[in-house]
Amino acid sequence: MASLTTDAKSQVKVLVAEGQKVMRRAIMTYLEEHHFQVSKAGDERGLEILLGEQADLLLLDTTLVKGTLAEFLVDLRRQKPQLAVILMTYPDQQENLEKLQLSEKVECLIKPFPIESLENSIRRLIEKETVPTEDNSTEGYLNLDDLPSVHRHPAMKKAIGLLNGVANSDITVLISGESGVGKEIFAHTLHMRSNRAQHPFVGLNCASVPASLLEAELFGSERGAYTGSVSKRMGKFEMAQKGMLLLDEVSEMDISLQTKLLRVIQEKELYRVGGETRIHLDVRIIATTNRDLRDWVKKGNFREDLYYRLNVIPIHIPALRERPEDIPILAQYIMDRFNRENKGKNITLTPQAVAQLAKYSWPGNIRELENILIRTAFLSSNQKIDKIDFEEEIAAESPVAAIPTGEFKTIDEMERQMIRQALETYEGNRVRTATALGISVRTLRNKLRLYREEGLATPDDPDERSALN
Repeated sequence: MASLTTDAKSQVKVLVAEGQKVMRRAIMTYLEEHHFQVSKAGDERGLEILLGEQADLLLLDTTLVKGTLAEFLVDLRRQKPQLAVILMTYPDQQENLEKLQLSEKVECLIKPFPIESLENSIRRLIEKETVPTEDNSTEGYLNLDDLPSVHRHPAMKKAIGLLNGVANSDITVLISGESGVGKEIFAHTLHMRSNRAQHPFVGLNCASVPASLLEAELFGSERGAYTGSVSKRMGKFEMAQKGMLLLDEVSEMDISLQTKLLRVIQEKELYRVGGETRIHLDVRIIATTNRDLRDWVKKGNFREDLYYRLNVIPIHIPALRERPEDIPILAQYIMDRFNRENKGKNITLTPQAVAQLAKYSWPGNIRELENILIRTAFLSSNQKIDKIDFEEEIAAESPVAAIPTGEFKTIDEMERQMIRQALETYEGNRVRTATALGISVRTLRNKLRLYREEGLATPDDPDERSALN
C-alpha cells in the first residue's frame, strides 16, 4: 500500500466480520501488520455490536447477514453513508451479487482469494476517501527537503539540479537507480515542488500487482468487465487527475500492457476495462526503474517506443557506496528521526560507529542503512552506539545451520533457510521477522508467495494459507 503512509493507515479503523476463525485470524494479522486499527466479530450478534463502532471500512462475510444482502446494504448506507464495504462471499453467491447495484464504496471478493486482492481493494476504497485531501508527505525517514546538504557528490548534484529544473513543467521523468536509493522519495519531492502539489500524488508499484490485475489497477474497470467485477472501479490514472502518477518499477510491466500504456500516454485519454466511455486525462507521469532500460529494450522485455516516451528527462540516483560522504549525514538524520518518534530515547552514534558505516558497501543502499540503524537502536542497551554489527546481528536473530565441509548450498537455499528459521523464531510474526532480516514485510510476503508457487513448504500456518490462497 505504497501510496498510503504508515501514519495515514494508523488513522483508518477497519471492522472485520468473518465467521471462519482461520480466515478471521489471517485477515487480522494482515491488517495489524499494516498498522490499521482493527475490531473483529465472528457471528451475527457480534456483527450487530461491531456496527455500533465508528469506522472507515467494513470487511463483511456475507453469511453473517440476516435477511437479504440488498436490504442490509440499503440499511447500512442509510445509517453509515461514509462506511466503505468489502463483501467477502462464495462463488455460488456471485450471480446474486452481480444483480445488486453496488455503489462506489462497495467492492466484492470471491473466496478463496489471494491476499493481493484484499490489499488492492482496501487501497482503492481508502484512496477514494483520501485523494481529495491527500497527504503528499513522503513515507519513511528521508525527505530531500530535510537534507539540503546531501548533494556533494557530482551525480547527486546533477540529479537534484535536474529535479529542480523540471519540477514546474509537465514533462515526463524517468528516475533510475538501484533498489533502495530513494527513487520514490525523488518522485514525491518532484511532486511537492511542482505546480501540481495541491493535487493528488498516486503511486503504483508495477512489480507488486499481479499482471492479471494490473490493467484494471491502471485504467479502472466497469461492472461486469471480468469475473468477480461487481462494481465500477476508478483506476490510478483517474485518481491522479490534475496531479501526478508514479509508475514505480515500470520495467516489470508485462509487455502486452506496455502497448496499452503507450497509447494512453500518447492520446491522454483512456477507456476503463469493459467500458465504452472515453475519459480525458490531465496527469503527469513519473516512472522509476532499477534496471538498465536500454538493455531491457535490447532483450525484448520493454517496448522501445514506450522507453522514449518515458525517458524524456532521465534522472539517475547514484548508489550509496558511490557517495560515502553522505553516509554520516543520512545516519544522523535517521537517528534524530528515530529519537523523535520514540520519546524518551536519545541514542547517538560515536565516531567509531560512523566510521564503520562509511566503510560498508551498502548493497541495499539507503533502505538497508535505515533498517540496520533502526534495528541497532532498538536492540541497544546503551545511549551511545559505538559498534555496528552487520551480518552478526542477522545471524544472531536467525542463525543458519552450519554447512558440513564439502557440502554447499545455493544462495537461494540459504536465503530460504534463513527466512524459515526467522519465522519459526518469531512464531510466524512477519513484522518482527522482516525487521530482524532487514527487509520489508512486502518483500518477505513476496518471497513466501514465490516459494509456495514453486511448490516449496513454508513455515506459515497451512490453514491460513488455504484461507487466503
